[in-house]
Amino acid sequence: MGRQYERCTDCDNCANIAKSRRAWRVRIAAGVDQELLGLTDGESRRVLEERRREHATAEAEHLA
Repeated sequence: MGRQYERCTDCDNCANIAKSRRAWRVRIAAGVDQELLGLTDGESRRVLEERRREHATAEAEHLA
């Protein structure tokens, strides 16, 4: 299981990571809302989680 930096905001680096990840979550959610109008709440959550996972995977591969 990965470390959740959002819980450690004592240092500038962790605070920046948390801020960046929150911004990505907001962008992904806005994209899902805009692209897929008319989805039920359940479908919207499923697509949102899928896109967040895809983004997290791409971020992890980039850092590896």
